[in-house]
Amino acid sequence: SIIFAEFTSIDESLVIQREKILELIKTPPLLSIDQTISVGCDMAAGGDENVITYFEGNVQRELRPFREADTVQTKNLLVEVMGSWGIPKDSEVKTNI
Repeated sequence: SIIFAEFTSIDESLVIQREKILELIKTPPLLSIDQTISVGCDMAAGGDENVITYFEGNVQRELRPFREADTVQTKNLLVEVMGSWGIPKDSEVKTNI
């Protein structure tokens, strides 16, 4: 799910406790817009939902969910979207496959 994801990248079996999510919603961290650019992808195959997101500091600037059954087309779309954001092709991107 692109909203209220339950799992982290730390360990596939690690679930974020509901109380922690509610605490962050109630008292969000201070906005930190800095020069740190982060891009993350959660990719699926077979037509399930994919998502790519773009952050500056801890501020989310873009979130693009999409469905694409063809993994080659998924890759092409990711390259196109990141290019439109000015992300160099040789950048490190965090992914969840």
